[in-house]
Amino acid sequence: ALGAARDDGDAPAGVEVEGVNVSGLSPDEVERAVRYRARQLMAQPVVIVRDDAPERPIKVARSSLGARPQIERAVDEALEPRSLGGRILGGLGVAPTREVDIGFTVRQARVNAVVDRVAGDLDDPPVPARLRVTKDDIVVVPGKGGFGIDEFALRDRSAAMPQGPIDVAVGQQPPPVSEEEVKYLVREGV
Repeated sequence: ALGAARDDGDAPAGVEVEGVNVSGLSPDEVERAVRYRARQLMAQPVVIVRDDAPERPIKVARSSLGARPQIERAVDEALEPRSLGGRILGGLGVAPTREVDIGFTVRQARVNAVVDRVAGDLDDPPVPARLRVTKDDIVVVPGKGGFGIDEFALRDRSAAMPQGPIDVAVGQQPPPVSEEEVKYLVREGV
C-alpha cells in the first residue's frame, strides 16, 4: 500500500482544484483540467448585492474586470508533492483533501470602475486623516466619516472574484485612516 504513496510527478492523492479532483493525473492532464475549470469560472459573473437594493443585483462579467486565471501557479500547487507523512496517509487512503484555488489577476482600473458603479448615487465618501506639513510644524488633520459603502472592502472582494454573491452594506463609513493612526505614525517617526 505504501508503494502507491511514492512521488512520481503526477498529482498526489486527495488534490482538488476549485472542486475538480485531479488526484493521480499527469502534469498535462492537470493543466487541461485547470484550464477547463478556469473557463467555467470565467463564464460565471461576479454578483454584487447592495443591502438597500437586494432585488437589483449587479452582475459583472469576470472578463470585464480584466480577469486572467493563474493557470501555471494552480498547476504547480496541485502537483506539489505531499510531505512524507502526507504520502503515507495518501497511500493508506486517509490523506485530507488539498484544495487549490485557481486565483485570478484583475485590472485594478476596471475593478475601480465597478466599485464606482456599485457606489452609484452614494456620494459622501469618508475622508482619511492626514498630515499637513507647515513651515513650523506637522499638523494632524482629522478625517471624517461618510455615508455609503466600504469601497476598500468591495475592491478587495471584487478582485478576489468569489463564486458566491458579494453582499455590500450601505451605511455610515468610518474614515479609512483614523486620526489616532496618523498620530501613532507621527510618534513612531514614520
